[in-house]
Amino acid sequence: MNTLAPNKPLQYRWVVLLVTLLAFVAYAFSFQIVPPLIPSLLDEFSISNAEAGLLMSVVLVPGLVLGILVSFFINRLGAKRVILFSLILVVFGTLVSSAASSYMILLLGRLILGFGGAIILPATPTLISQWFEREELGRAMGIFAVNMPLATVFALPAASALSAGIGWRYAFYLSSAIGIVATLAFALLFKERPMTYEKEGSIRKALSSVEMWKVAIIWLLFQAAMISFITWAPALLERFQGMEKIQAGFTTSLLSWTSILFVPIYGLLSDRFYIRKLFIVIGFALTALMFIVISINSSLNIIALFVALGTASSMIPSIIQTMPPEVLGPDMASVGFGVMTILGNIGPILAPPLIGYILDYTNSYFYSVAILALFSVFGLVIGVFLRSK
Repeated sequence: MNTLAPNKPLQYRWVVLLVTLLAFVAYAFSFQIVPPLIPSLLDEFSISNAEAGLLMSVVLVPGLVLGILVSFFINRLGAKRVILFSLILVVFGTLVSSAASSYMILLLGRLILGFGGAIILPATPTLISQWFEREELGRAMGIFAVNMPLATVFALPAASALSAGIGWRYAFYLSSAIGIVATLAFALLFKERPMTYEKEGSIRKALSSVEMWKVAIIWLLFQAAMISFITWAPALLERFQGMEKIQAGFTTSLLSWTSILFVPIYGLLSDRFYIRKLFIVIGFALTALMFIVISINSSLNIIALFVALGTASSMIPSIIQTMPPEVLGPDMASVGFGVMTILGNIGPILAPPLIGYILDYTNSYFYSVAILALFSVFGLVIGVFLRSK
């Protein structure tokens, strides 16, 4: 059996969870500050909308290369060194962007941030899987999985206010400050909990796990659907539902606020009843249903529908994050999270442009939203064939 070496008190696991969550939030905050800054960046650097969009997608590209290699680095150098290096990249990347005198330097800063994120995305959940036993993993991942929603609900308004008040560069300054705080907290408070490895455990064996690839594809489909919807929802609400810009942004943010509330609850329930697979299947089924209802809505309360969508989709993130250590064991979980990072980045890179193409081609609110239900249906089908309970 793979076991955890008992070199630290188990009570310390909550401190590890907190500093690990902070490390992820530092990256996610840096990632999410750009959308509100785009109007200012268009004026400052005289760039196109496509070039502005590249400031987001370029951050995800390093994850396509480094996702699985992170496992190798953790095994050779230790988790603490690897995460600290990634946080330094996050801080350095945002500082480069803040000092940018040209678009290319700004883009370089975002690419450096992407290398930090490519390490943080698979490494941080791996650390949690090493500290928490199976019966508490859903609760722990439920808390951890609020990372991106939590960063988003603070990054978007903060970046908007700073850009309008004292300039877009101050949003990057704030992001750098958060990164420095996360780096210091991680350096001071994080403790390693070494694993005892089975000799037959290997990266090649982990990569050959069909079950792990099912989990990763489910994560790709979830990311593709939700990131696409969050990306395009404000524009769709303005264009087809007649909302003002502020109202459209607030309505879209309800997805993140709802996730912060419900993701930990679903994680806790999955531990209590130990029905991981059921949460994934029901979550995708209800998410697909809500996409369909939203796509044909013309009179129902759109705010209530967005809250319902957030409630349904929140069933999936914390549950899917528990799967790599359950499928591969704690010692090889980092490989599973690496695979999830690679496929999870492919979704947000490819799906939002696809929705933009559908919108350009059809000029249809219905088709632009309904296609996302198809992603959820595919996720549901694969979820049915998971071997987990």
